[in-house]
Amino acid sequence: MQLCRIVVLIFAATSPAFAQAPAIEAAQPRLIISERALAGGLDRMPPAVQSRDSVRNGAIIGAVIGAVALAAPGAWICHMLKEPGDPPCLKGVLTLGAVGAGVGAAAGAGVDALFVRDQRPRLSGSR
Repeated sequence: MQLCRIVVLIFAATSPAFAQAPAIEAAQPRLIISERALAGGLDRMPPAVQSRDSVRNGAIIGAVIGAVALAAPGAWICHMLKEPGDPPCLKGVLTLGAVGAGVGAAAGAGVDALFVRDQRPRLSGSR
């Protein structure tokens, strides 16, 4: 118990010294920009162009992927399990495809909405 108290006291006494660390910060160069230069630079920045891209393309891609993802295995399973005299599988496969298209469209629109599109023109030589 005595050892724990000593360790805690040592850490408590030395932790402010580690938190300050002025020698590390002084070694790195600093860039000083005047308010006038900063204000002038912000005035010259081109305005952000609003993207005309809607989430429609994400919804379409998601719908196609979702429809294929559910309808293709459904058609394969129906074909493999088909017995003579069973009704055709087309109605069930189309229903599965429609459900998959709906789920895929919602997921695709959601994923497409997550992306931020900044269409500002880039300056040459900058990254």
